[in-house]
Amino acid sequence: MTTSAPTTPHRRRVRAVTAVTRIRSRRRPISPNRAAATLVIGIGNPDRGDDSAGLLAARRVRELCVRRCRVVECTGSLTSLLDLWTSADRVILIDAMLGEHPGRWRRLDASAAEILAAPASSHGFGVGEVIGLARALGALPRSLTVYAIEGDTFVPGSPASEAVAAAAREVAARIAA
Repeated sequence: MTTSAPTTPHRRRVRAVTAVTRIRSRRRPISPNRAAATLVIGIGNPDRGDDSAGLLAARRVRELCVRRCRVVECTGSLTSLLDLWTSADRVILIDAMLGEHPGRWRRLDASAAEILAAPASSHGFGVGEVIGLARALGALPRSLTVYAIEGDTFVPGSPASEAVAAAAREVAARIAA
């Protein structure tokens, strides 16, 4: 009969860290050259109309910047952004925002106060809040740029409007340039 040592909080923490390490080790290793590359993160929900703007732009960036950019899509909780950008020096976020002029877009620096005062996000925890949290934790990347594409149709099951799709292509071209 085998007996095991009682599980202590320390052992549980070690197991949790080991599990996270295993998950991370399954990812493609980041070479020194790749770590310096630009990380582009498209944010949105592909099934909520104009909310897919960030995803559409990120997919186009992936086509245009095959080797210069690492592109990731974020369709879940935005707090996962903190983990996504930990090894990147330069990060570009692309997201939709509610606005009066669908298709109009803005380029914002993460240090700008207007990001935190941006209109309400369709996400439970918005980009502004994640940036604020990262700033408080000292976890902001060296360079963080946000492209916000205005939309007005966020109805489940609807496609992105043509104005927003065109803006996503324009933003992607700007990032790739």
